Amino acid sequence: MYRYEIVDDARAQVDGLPTDVLVHYAELIAFLELTPWEGPP
Repeated sequence: MYRYEIVDDARAQVDGLPTDVLVHYAELIAFLELTPWEGPP
């Protein structure tokens, strides 16, 4: 299983998201963890 870790530069931007958008952000992260890109890093 893959795990997504937010980089420090993006953390402030995510913290600034409106509350109603955080649900969609969480869904995006879950999608990325379940279906990672299949190419080389």
